[in-house]
Amino acid sequence: MKIGIVANIGAHFDAFWVEIVGRFQEWGHEVFLAASDPAESVPSDALAGITRRPSITNLKAPGSIRGWARKHDLDAIITNTATPSVLVRLSMHDIPVVYFAHGFHWSNQHSAAGLFWKGIEKLLVRRTSGYITINDEDQEWLRKHGGSVPTLRLRFGVGLDLEQFPLLPCPPGFNLVWIGELTERKRPLEAVEAMKHLVNLNPKAHLFMLGRGPLRSAVLELIREYGLERSITLPGRVPPISYLAQSRALIHTASWEGLPRVALEALACGRPIIGYSIKGLNGLPGAALVSDGDTLALAGIASAVLDAPDSFRPQIARDELSWENTASLISGFVSDLLRVPD
Repeated sequence: MKIGIVANIGAHFDAFWVEIVGRFQEWGHEVFLAASDPAESVPSDALAGITRRPSITNLKAPGSIRGWARKHDLDAIITNTATPSVLVRLSMHDIPVVYFAHGFHWSNQHSAAGLFWKGIEKLLVRRTSGYITINDEDQEWLRKHGGSVPTLRLRFGVGLDLEQFPLLPCPPGFNLVWIGELTERKRPLEAVEAMKHLVNLNPKAHLFMLGRGPLRSAVLELIREYGLERSITLPGRVPPISYLAQSRALIHTASWEGLPRVALEALACGRPIIGYSIKGLNGLPGAALVSDGDTLALAGIASAVLDAPDSFRPQIARDELSWENTASLISGFVSDLLRVPD
């Protein structure tokens, strides 16, 4: 097969597609990537009119997308991210287009932006040859609104390099780790709130907060206000593996996710996930979830996990987490759409 893959920026390919593209090529597929700018890790094209957000510049996209598809004589296109997914599906009508939804771009809230994207997606269902989803909420939305369009549900998203995230023994101590950008959507202040309650239940509990972002100062201020300087450490944006090794569980406080990669990394290492019942975590094996925003309940489940981590240890087949497994599933799905044998 000749497969085209489109995203908003080249960095998307660097983050999610390098290993999968390599495996596609090993299987004899020809793969061509395109975004608004080139990727660093794999060859790709820059297409006029592709943007991260809707823009007047998008008027250039249909011609550039069709020209790129003709140039490479593509059999199918896999499109990623919100704006490019709309542009590709509006531009192409003679070859199959698969929308890889790394999380539909709306949360459970009925915001203006959410209603806008839901409306757009309903209109585009008929121009979509197949969907790839990575969470329960998006799969349920397609069950209601996707008609008969074929869907591939990737239980563990794009997968991981399992050599980088080995299965780790349970460590001593009562450490937790939080990993993410210090932003409004990730809600790091709620992790601090939860720790205020947790140290009352387990004074030895400690939280590593990995990442950086605009809320760092607010996080530090709240830590000082609650007197948690000895209970919370902020190492910055650092490789997570050593902190996963030191911690008994991952705590996650985002308002919504497509499927958090940090959760997959924790699962691969044998770490349970403590978090809210939100889009992106619901249905994930090894996740101990409480009502959204309830930091007291979050502290309670964290205390239970710290006291008996083996009782919460995720029970999954590790090979399902691998990017090799993801590549095989996507290749088979697209091949079935084309009725081309693997």
